[in-house]
Amino acid sequence: MELWRFEWKKLWKNRIVTGLIFGCFILNILLLFWQTGRYDAAGRCFPDSIKKVYQELSCISGEKQKEWLEDEIKKTDRMGEEFSASKGMAPEAVYERKNALNYVFAHVTDANQYEAYLQEMKKQAKRISSSSLFSEEDLFSKRNAELIPEKYDHLKGLILKPENSQGVRLAVETKTTDLFLAAIVFLLSYFFICMEREEGTMAFAGTAKYGGKRLGKIKIGLILAGSLLGVLFLYAGNFLTAQSVYGFGSFGRWIQSVDGYLKSPWKISVGAYLIWFLIGKAAAALVLSAASIWIALHGKSVLRTSAAFLFLMALEYGLSVNMFPGLFWNLLRWCNLFSFLRTERFFQSYETVNVFGHPVFSMHICLFAAGLLFLLAVWSCIRSYERVSRNRYAKLSGRKRFRRKKVLKGGHSLLYYEGYKIFFTGGAGFVAAVYLLLQFFSCSGERAYFTLDELYYKNYIGKLEGEVTREKIDFIEAEGQRIFGIEQKLSELERDAAGNLERTEGLRRQLSCKTAYERILSQAEGIGETGVFLDEVGYTYLLGKERQAHQMGELLLVWVLAFHGAFVMEETARATALLHSVSYGRRQVRRKKWALLIACVTFVCTAADLMSAGYRMKEQGILDLGAALRYLPGFEQWGGISAGGYLAGMCAFKILMGICLCGVIFLSSKRAKNAVVSLLLSGSAAGALYLGIWVLW
Repeated sequence: MELWRFEWKKLWKNRIVTGLIFGCFILNILLLFWQTGRYDAAGRCFPDSIKKVYQELSCISGEKQKEWLEDEIKKTDRMGEEFSASKGMAPEAVYERKNALNYVFAHVTDANQYEAYLQEMKKQAKRISSSSLFSEEDLFSKRNAELIPEKYDHLKGLILKPENSQGVRLAVETKTTDLFLAAIVFLLSYFFICMEREEGTMAFAGTAKYGGKRLGKIKIGLILAGSLLGVLFLYAGNFLTAQSVYGFGSFGRWIQSVDGYLKSPWKISVGAYLIWFLIGKAAAALVLSAASIWIALHGKSVLRTSAAFLFLMALEYGLSVNMFPGLFWNLLRWCNLFSFLRTERFFQSYETVNVFGHPVFSMHICLFAAGLLFLLAVWSCIRSYERVSRNRYAKLSGRKRFRRKKVLKGGHSLLYYEGYKIFFTGGAGFVAAVYLLLQFFSCSGERAYFTLDELYYKNYIGKLEGEVTREKIDFIEAEGQRIFGIEQKLSELERDAAGNLERTEGLRRQLSCKTAYERILSQAEGIGETGVFLDEVGYTYLLGKERQAHQMGELLLVWVLAFHGAFVMEETARATALLHSVSYGRRQVRRKKWALLIACVTFVCTAADLMSAGYRMKEQGILDLGAALRYLPGFEQWGGISAGGYLAGMCAFKILMGICLCGVIFLSSKRAKNAVVSLLLSGSAAGALYLGIWVLW
């Protein structure tokens, strides 16, 4: 117990790590409140509008709710048609309320027709089972079709009570909470494993009475316990926020009454679901902790450990989204950390996995894989801790000694040595090269796929692109008359019961261009008679704000990994005394460091932007970057700034953010004098900066 208390005390007294952990809790709640004010893409309205409709609906009995919603939808339709009689309500408010009513109406309809949904599912399964395509007894699809209806038989007769589901979904489906949980787990692993290895204090574990095994068990147990506490506090914040903003409604209603859980095979209440969800999330946190401990123990440096974490996350994410259902390799889609963390998916529907032709519930696969991974990882970590603690930290291998002698042989400038330390010893050159290589393959692998509407738009804009002229306006008017004539003919054929079906279909195909034409017409009205027609599809793809924000996040991550140890190398090697013994030694070293860092940031940002812009321009057929942005939707506030000027400004902004982050790394290194702490502080600053850009973008 004495060691447990000492390790907890050591964590609590480290203000940097504890501050970062508490910062995760606070940021999680702030982002939850920010999310409640964002536009809901599923409902095509803001969450408050849906909440108001549910509040009005709660005063109406269940039998009359659908009728009331239909009446309200008709009212909003009339208000939109007769705006003058809408008592001053703005058109945006009418559209907002109509979308909220439609969203709630769909939820209420699904809840009232739940019994019919179960019957339809059974009929579809019967049709699949009797189909000649699945006549073989050993086919997965046939067995799956026969199995699924049986899993829903016990749900017959359920009476669903549709209520506001926003509170439940906000509490359990917020993805940023999982990110903060992973951050807390990694922070604990860095503190108890990486930081001690960096400082060399792990070697003292071998001098203990029971060696490093007992201390390793305690540290592993503390990380696991800390991850459980992280789940408890994070989701306590989620539940309190959801309750204060939306409320959970009746905890006794069936889980199928929650929007998005209609296909759930579980016969449990909402209250029971929240409890089981927390248990599953805690189990997922334990598995993630065990994996992070194993990586931290086997990573020989801070950079390698961080790179291994990122590689693992990227690999697991790729497996979770790129596998195809029905195949045996779909096992990998469920046997990974992302599936463990998305606990709510196991309660939303009944998904099966193909295991040698037999359908197995994905939750059973996940439980087995998670339990096996957890036990193997913990067992391996306990064995590895003692072995890692016995490593000789102060001595260099023969290969490293040979490298150092080779480097020091002959005379070179201070800039050369600083460059070697930063880009080779510190690994910054490797990180930058890998990023540029990935950027090259990502850009060269991009292909512009267009929808039918976009292809028609591309055809129109190819004829209209450039300054507005009288001929272009006449073309738009003539095209509008042509489309109107086709609509008239189609209307006449549809009214005629004996109309030619083949001709009707031909006219409908000719009207496929109507959506693109309406977009062109709206664009023409927006730019006026003195404007310029631009390819909105191509330029939006090239200049997309979301893409710029994502690239900014990638670059911030690259700078943290590349430069986190640039300013603490002398502290780690105990070489600061040598710098003080030379006149202006420390100042000269810092000047060379800053020159190299700024040059690296400028080169990587410029090269990445040139690659991405070049490939996107090629794919979209864009040749002119001198067009003013005010003629593009969403860029009106940029005025006369050209597309090329915008791209150059974004590149300069990324360079400036990179230099600012280097300043944060310098300050954190000066404060901590430790590579691990420098990584944690600069990484947290980069994360906060990216969140700020993402929110304000």
